[in-house]
Amino acid sequence: MSQQANEAMAERLIDLYNTDVHAMIDQCYPQDLRISVNGVLALTDRDKFHRVESRILGIAPDRRAAISRLLHTGDDTVTAEGTCTLTDTGSGATRRTYWCSIWTFTDGLVTSDSTYLDVSVWSGDGTS
Repeated sequence: MSQQANEAMAERLIDLYNTDVHAMIDQCYPQDLRISVNGVLALTDRDKFHRVESRILGIAPDRRAAISRLLHTGDDTVTAEGTCTLTDTGSGATRRTYWCSIWTFTDGLVTSDSTYLDVSVWSGDGTS
């Protein structure tokens, strides 16, 4: 795929992340995906990805991600940097974290996703 197609898919992935995360999973990732978050969470199938995202939506139903920079780091690889904001459901405080994802595309889908972010923000231990 072209760099433009990969960039368009990265933008679509973030749009769906913000509006319909389950459509994002089904439309942007193949059944045999590989996802790693900070090396502490590993996913290899969409069903588990759906379950994880459902739990995250319970913690942060208003979470929103934004891409601040996309880098083409290979023919089929895009590195995205951005921010994610959410409201802590316990305290009502707005929390923000920076994230970086390395996405490898095959046939227009994200077959490998290595994401790095401050996971303490999701548990309410991060700073506002």
